[in-house]
Amino acid sequence: MIGKQKTYRVQLTEDEKKLLRQQALARKTGQSKVRRAKLILKVDENPDWTDAQIAGEIGCSSGLVRKWRKRWCQTLSLEEAPPSGRPFLFQAIVKAQVTTFACSKPTDFDIPLARWSCSDIAPHIVTHR
Repeated sequence: MIGKQKTYRVQLTEDEKKLLRQQALARKTGQSKVRRAKLILKVDENPDWTDAQIAGEIGCSSGLVRKWRKRWCQTLSLEEAPPSGRPFLFQAIVKAQVTTFACSKPTDFDIPLARWSCSDIAPHIVTHR
C-alpha cells in the first residue's frame, strides 16, 4: 500500500524475532506483553501496512500500534515506561504502618482520646516506629 513513509520503521534481527516469538507464545507472560510482541512481529513482517491494518489484524487500536512502534524503535523493549509525575513520598510499608496505627484506639497506647486526629497521630508515629 502506497502512503506516507513511517517515521519509525521496525527492522528486527533474527535474534530479536526469536525472542519476540518466544514471548508471544509464553504461557507465563502477561497478556499485554504478549500483545506487544505480536504487534512488533506483525509490524516487521508487513512494513508497508498502515497502523490501522495492523491494529485490525491484532485486535487493538491504531494508536497502540503507533505507540509501540515508536517505543520499540527508541528502546528495543516491550516494557512500560516508568510512571510520570512526582515520585511517592512514602513507601507502601510506611503507609501500611501509619494506617494500622490510625485504625487502632488511642486508649491502646494509654492516650486519653476517643479517636485520633492527624495532629494527634504525628508525634506518636514518630516515637513508636
